[in-house]
Amino acid sequence: LLSLFSAFAGGLKMGVALACTGNNLAYRRQVYDELGGFVNLGFTVAEDNMFLQWVDRYSKWQIKPVCHSGVTVLTRPMKTVKDFLRQRLRWASNSTENRLSLVCFMVIAYGFYLLLPVALLLAAFGALSWTPTLMILALKLVPEFLLVLRGLKLFNRMDLLKYFPLLEPCQIAYVLICGICGLLFKVVWKGRNFSG
Repeated sequence: LLSLFSAFAGGLKMGVALACTGNNLAYRRQVYDELGGFVNLGFTVAEDNMFLQWVDRYSKWQIKPVCHSGVTVLTRPMKTVKDFLRQRLRWASNSTENRLSLVCFMVIAYGFYLLLPVALLLAAFGALSWTPTLMILALKLVPEFLLVLRGLKLFNRMDLLKYFPLLEPCQIAYVLICGICGLLFKVVWKGRNFSG
């Protein structure tokens, strides 16, 4: 979650509104009124994220991340693995609602994530040299490590750094499974079922 927030903030710093989460989001009333609030968005299970996309796309307002530990909003984690997965599937289910350039980026990222386990298996069975395989792996690990490190420093959570090597292999499977299943299966949101 911290790496997601760091990526969103980094994107905003570069002028790219990738996504957001509503637990740590604020906007001016004037922006809300100008765009007609959430009503004009139509149906979505990610109103906060889609409103950010609309502000970026259809207004002249600037979107700025406030990267300071003093303005962090804490939220309770999901209590069970089932609830955690439901939440993540819901987040993934609105992927196609994003602008085309962001959808294209996600397709490329998923393709890259699919390539990683395939490259590792091919190298393990001698069908591919370890040099390109390790280069592909480094293309994922190095930028992600730097992003997570920046986020951990920002939020004063360097104690979590020890989990990076343990969670990083799981993250590939997590992204692939949640990303694909979020598009294919029904998601539950506020007691209602929606198709992905």
